[in-house]
Order: sequence, then structure tokens, then C-alpha cells
Amino acid sequence: MLVTLEAFFHDALRPALPGDVDVVTGPSRGPASTVSRLVEVCALNLKLALPEGEDLAGGREVAFRSGVHRWSANGKQVNFTLPKDIQGEVVELESPPGRPLRQGDQYVLEGNTVRFYRPPAQADIAVVAFLRGERAHGFLERRRCEISLVTRAWAREHGEADKLLSSALAAALLASSDIGNLDDSAPDDSGVRIRLRRPVVTLLGLSRGAEEHEETPFFRAQAEFLIRGEARAARRRRGARAREPYPRGTAALSPGRVPEIFTTKEEVSMSDVVHQKGILDASTDPKQDSYVIMTAAVLGYAWWRLSNGHDCSFDFEIKDETLLRPDNKKALEDDADFRLHRSIVSKLNAALQNNGMATTKQVKVGITPIYRKGSTGNMIIGGSGHEAAGSNERCNPMFPTGTTAEKLFDLAVGNIWVQDPKDQQHKRWALGYQGRGAYTGFITGRPDGQTGLLSTFRHTVPQSGYGRRWHPTTPIDVPVGPGETQKTWGMIGTKALQDTLKTQGMHMDKESIPLVPGRDIVGYTHGMIQAVYDVRWHEARLGKGKGGRPHEIAVGDATTKLASCFPCTLFMEATGFPPSSTHIGRGESWSPLYPDGSTNSQQVCWSQCNAEWHQFCQTVLEKGLACLLKNKGGKSFVHSDYSGSLAALGAYVEKQAKAPRDFANLILDALTVHEGEAKRVEATLVLL
Repeated sequence: MLVTLEAFFHDALRPALPGDVDVVTGPSRGPASTVSRLVEVCALNLKLALPEGEDLAGGREVAFRSGVHRWSANGKQVNFTLPKDIQGEVVELESPPGRPLRQGDQYVLEGNTVRFYRPPAQADIAVVAFLRGERAHGFLERRRCEISLVTRAWAREHGEADKLLSSALAAALLASSDIGNLDDSAPDDSGVRIRLRRPVVTLLGLSRGAEEHEETPFFRAQAEFLIRGEARAARRRRGARAREPYPRGTAALSPGRVPEIFTTKEEVSMSDVVHQKGILDASTDPKQDSYVIMTAAVLGYAWWRLSNGHDCSFDFEIKDETLLRPDNKKALEDDADFRLHRSIVSKLNAALQNNGMATTKQVKVGITPIYRKGSTGNMIIGGSGHEAAGSNERCNPMFPTGTTAEKLFDLAVGNIWVQDPKDQQHKRWALGYQGRGAYTGFITGRPDGQTGLLSTFRHTVPQSGYGRRWHPTTPIDVPVGPGETQKTWGMIGTKALQDTLKTQGMHMDKESIPLVPGRDIVGYTHGMIQAVYDVRWHEARLGKGKGGRPHEIAVGDATTKLASCFPCTLFMEATGFPPSSTHIGRGESWSPLYPDGSTNSQQVCWSQCNAEWHQFCQTVLEKGLACLLKNKGGKSFVHSDYSGSLAALGAYVEKQAKAPRDFANLILDALTVHEGEAKRVEATLVLL
């Protein structure tokens, strides 16, 4: 990598200097007595940050065989197809070389064809595709790095060295403002590859002096640079080889050539996954980070509701209706969930009032609508959350109308009986996921047709194009790994549980592509959120209010809570469909849908909904953080155990979160640490 950097700056400086001045690279003993002027470029060292914690191997990831394919371009061509004998899938694209592109924004993949929205510029090497193949021996690890680089100008005449350095410095600074990704120059079979991603160059200082070399006096002028970025090291065992030969003109798929996208702290809203201990910082506790982030979100959401003239209640479920009788008030107050929610609400109101909220506007404890098995009323309503609390307009869902809608509803709740061909017995049949937390999205009231059932499904979060995401480097509850008792980050339960979830009807998107523990993050998009996207898409075509109303049906035997989870609530409020009821239980690894970047009306609608949600997340997080940071009588509303994460959240918002999407991704990252929001808020806040 040091040689690669020297070569980059050598090529940048050479045209800016007189033709009779040599530009040399690498360590040097100084100018020879036979020259009068000389410029040197030397990368002195590369320092890597140590991994977090005591385990030096804790951040290592699995390795894959990989390769590179390059295309020329004529300036008009937009389609670039991989030859049939090329192995591996395209995981990253650069055009021009060194410049990573965002899938969906600048190109799309259609099978083995890369289709650009605009033709790449004409060049002998215009497009570079990085390919990933099968698992390989060895490992990958990523670390932040610093590289020291020096440019020296030597001259016998007084003042000449300063002139040379002035020209060299201008060229170096200009080149460093447009530096791309860099690969080391090691041979393909070396077994080790280092790739520097998103390097950022800064000038550290200038110096000069006079020295003798070979008994000849020289004047020296010197510029020192610091380069920061992230280095990806890929290492393989000695003797490891690709299993089959590869076509001439392509790199053999070896563990040493693994394409990844990286970010630096200086880069805003980039798309790579940050691997570190804490969500907010490399040294913070990830659980405490998640507690503070979600507490700020809940607090900011409450502020927004109350400030905009709406009620705000966080509802819990009771299954014993006798607790609602006036003569059972004491039993209700002794209920554990009631006491927990009353404590949370008291703390939220105290923090809100400390920030100027009127005492007449308060967060309240609510009770979710009662679930009655088999009832068509077992639905959460999207869009009624601004109606009066407890009113029919808010709590009574629309009954499915039309033959298709009625049949779909029956399919969702298992009101369809079919004969089992094995034992000839008639059994209930339900469509969609029926396990814990089973809610099925459903649309009613649309005049021109019925969308099908929309069940919660699991998918892989894009690695690029959608902002900074986080992956832990230390175990949290279930460890990350390929074993049956391990998981891919974000996964609900262990790997072993996934077969159970599938038998309960959960769809695993793109299941044919194996998950990669240590790299991939999985998310879950709930049925209600899919219904909101669908209604908004139809409204774009039919007009406001004509796309129907989104609902979510509680289905299966383990799901009875008729309230939206808090992550769903944020999305629904942002997109104009506030829910009939909100709970602050779990929203494990909740996720939006990610548009593919195409310009069809559905994808454009998804992007618009996501943008509105991003903005709302920024609003609630910024206001919630302001409430948390404001003390009362010198005392904090945040428990001392979480003060470090509170400070880290403040620093992140001030220095790193520049776009609304950055705030939304903080919430998504917090939700991958699985816990109920009620528990997080209760532990984080103290009552003053």
C-alpha cells in the first residue's frame, strides 16, 4: 500500500515539475552529488488501529474467493455484460476506477448485465466490477489506518528547493482532493491484500533546512501529509488455491481480492457498514447506546404529538377484561404492566415539562383494544391516530367489503378449511406468518381492486447506497456466527430458529443467497408498513384518499396486542397514517423497504415515504436529545449508567449526522439490539 500511494503522488507531481527534475519514490539517502535538483515522494509508514477489546481476532470475518473484471467504454455504451465464463456475483462497481458507484442511484444489475443510467466516459479501462465467489480459507479484517507521507525537494541553489516544493505541493493538494480507492501492488498469489477505501489527505506541516550529501551542500524543502482511511486486509492460508482455472484477462478468484465499500469519519452519509463495539462510538456500550437512542426517540415523539395538538398515550395489553371494571381499580393498579407504564409516563412528563411543555399536556397510559378471537375487529388501523382517544372513529376498523377482501381476511386469520390429503382430515389453513408477533397487512376501502395479504418478511439490509449502518464487533446476547446457536446480525433468534419461523409462514427474501455472518445485517418489514407503501402508491395514481386505508390484522395464536410497535408508529406518523394505538414493546430489527433506484412509480413512492420517515426521525431524535441534555437543578434525567452513551449521541448528532437518513439509521441500528422500548426508557430515565 505504501508503494501504491507513492506511485499515485509520483504521477500527480511529475507533470507539475520541470522535465530535467527527477521524481523518485521510496526511502532515500538523499540526493547524489551528481544531481542539482531532486524531488522525493516517500510513504513512511502505515499504522492500523487495534481491534476493540482483548480479542485481537474478534473483528475478523469470513473470506470469499473474489475477482475483478474490467471493461473499456466508448462514451455511449450503457450496458456491460459479464462473459459467461466469469464466475462470481458483482458486489461492487467502480467507474472510473477507484470511484465506487451506488446501485440504484447510478446503475442497476440485471442478471450478469450492469445497466448504467448514463454512459461512462470513454476510456480503455472505464468500468471495474468486483466479484464475490465461494467461501475460502483465511479471513478478512477491517481497521482504521493512518499513513504518513513526505514530499521533499532538494536543490543546490538557494531558493530553488522552495520553488520546487511550491509546485509539488500545489499538485499534491489538487490530486489529494480527488483521490479514489487504492489497491496495494502485491502479486496476485501473495496471500495478503490490503485495500484503502475513501482516503482523506491533510497537510500536516512544512519545513526546510540545509544538509550535506556526499560532501555536497543541498537545500531541502519538505511537506508532510497525513492520510486517514480504512484498510481492508484479506489473508489466506499458504497454499490455498482457487479450485478451477479462470479466463485470461481476469483476476483469479482468491481470498486476497475481496471487494468491500468503506467509509471514514470525514465522509457524510456514506453507505458502508461500520464495524465497531458501540453504535455511536468504538468505545461505547452498544446496549446502553440503544437505550439512549430509543429513549430520545420516544421522548421526541411524545413532544411532537403534544406540541401539535394530539394526545399521546403508550398502551399496554390486558387479557383479563375484569380489570376494566370500576370495582377492580386496585387490581388494575397492581398489574405489573400498568405499574411499569405509569412509571415511564411519569418520567417522560417530568422531562417534557422541564423543557417547557405545559402541565396540561401530558403523556398518558392507555390500554389497547381488547382482542377477541375470531372477531373482524382484531385489527390495528392506519390513519385514525389523530381522532379522539377511545372514539369509534379511532378504534373501530372498517369491515372488509367485497368477495375478494372477505376471502383474503379469512385466509389471514385461518377461517379457511381444507382437507389434508395425508389423513383426509379437514384443517384450518392460514396464509402468511402465524408465529409470535404475527401481523398481516391489509387494505380496505379501495374502489378499484384489492391488494393481497402483506405478511412480515425477513430480508437482508443493503450494504451500500442507504447510509451508514452498524455491526457490532463484540457478542451481544446471541453471538454472531454460522453455528446453529449463533446468528447473522439482526436475526430474530438463532440460526436454528429460522426453520421454525419458516414453518410458521415467514417469508425469507432471497433465501437462495446464503447469509454471511459477520458481514450481513437482516431486517424485518412488518405488514402494516407494506400496506402503507401500497396505499401511498395507489394514491399517487388515483388521488389523495382514494388508495384505501391500511390495516394490520392480528393473526395466529400468539399475537393479540392490537397496537402498532413504536418503530411502525414513527413510519406511519411520518407518512400520514398515525396508528389507532401504539405500544412500546419490541420492534426487533424493524426495517423499511429499500427501493432499487429504478424510476417506476412504485419505487419512487417507496423513496418518497422513506424520505418523509427520515425527516420525522430527525425531528424526534433532535428534540428528544435536547430534552435529555437539559438538566434540572444540576441533575440529569438520564441515569448515570447511560451518561457516556448520552454524550456520544450528542457528539454524533453534532459532528456526524448530517442528513435526515443518518438519524433514521441510528434508530434502525438501536432496534437490532433486541429489547422492548418500555424497558429501555424505564432504565434510562430517572424521575426528578
